[in-house]
Amino acid sequence: MWGARSGRRGPEGDTGGRAVSPVVGTALLLVIVVLAVVVAAQVFMKIGEEPDPSPDVVMDLEKGEFAPVHYLHHGGGDDLGGNGKTRIRGIANPDVLHDEELNAGDREEVIPVVPVDEEVQVVWRGDDGTSYVLWRFHPSSYLDRSVDEGCGWVAAETNDGSDPITVDGVVVNCDIITNGDIDVVNDAVIIGNATSLANNVDLDESVVYGPVNADGDVDLDGTNVSGSVDSDGSDVVLTDGSRVGGDVTIGSGGNVDIDGGSSVEGNVEAGNRIDLDSTTVGGNVVSDAGDVVVTDSTVGGDIKTDGTVDLDNATVTGDVYVDPGDFSCSDSTINGQDCGSYSPKDPDDY
Repeated sequence: MWGARSGRRGPEGDTGGRAVSPVVGTALLLVIVVLAVVVAAQVFMKIGEEPDPSPDVVMDLEKGEFAPVHYLHHGGGDDLGGNGKTRIRGIANPDVLHDEELNAGDREEVIPVVPVDEEVQVVWRGDDGTSYVLWRFHPSSYLDRSVDEGCGWVAAETNDGSDPITVDGVVVNCDIITNGDIDVVNDAVIIGNATSLANNVDLDESVVYGPVNADGDVDLDGTNVSGSVDSDGSDVVLTDGSRVGGDVTIGSGGNVDIDGGSSVEGNVEAGNRIDLDSTTVGGNVVSDAGDVVVTDSTVGGDIKTDGTVDLDNATVTGDVYVDPGDFSCSDSTINGQDCGSYSPKDPDDY
């Protein structure tokens, strides 16, 4: 009914509560005061503590030849990395410095990174949990495709590195290392290296932001590789405008065939024959004992072989090291000279 009370009722006049004795009340108050003093002391001690000082660094993010690859350089100050404290936000692999140290002032020591955002931040976290943004960069370009798969997918597809794998049209942020064949097709992207420990690597209309290694053959068709290509097989083939940012190397008995407007930024080295047709090579072209044929192409360094050299409408910025009896050329320029007046160098002097 109206005016009724809820809760337990005791004897008449008793509202259901108990009175607290003065002694107990004083004791409770004392406990509360002591706890408040302890908590306040801890708070003030934390406030008084100095946070871990941030490293003093000067950093630079340099644009690479293969967009959007950039190179992180540590220009001066404290060393970074190797202790799990440094992360790089805005790149494909934020933990690239987790186990690797970046030393200050060493121009030869750079970390290749692939930005995936408009801003890249180098973040350092102290032992006390304090975080600092040490440096901010706005890369000239970044990968405008989202990452589809990571290392877990690679492990499942390769059966932990035993089976072949096909990467079809997706972006994979992981090194691919397996004993089986590696096929990368249909605008697929690998952020990492592609390594077949026992078989071939076939890249068709794709991109690898890293090196390519194979125990077997390597075939690039309309593909960009930011790193080097290294094979222990029989053939390395680049065609249809493929591009390699490092060297192309194949072991003894192996051949290299590059054509179709393809290019190599570094050197081309083979145990056997090298054929260049409508190609640009930035470095040297070296064969152990095979023939070197250069047609409608440019070589930015020297050519050397213990086999033969045949130049046709070629430009060689450096010299040609071959036995004079094994040298022929037409409509070509070597070290600024017309090939008709050029005398090749002794291969032993290379």
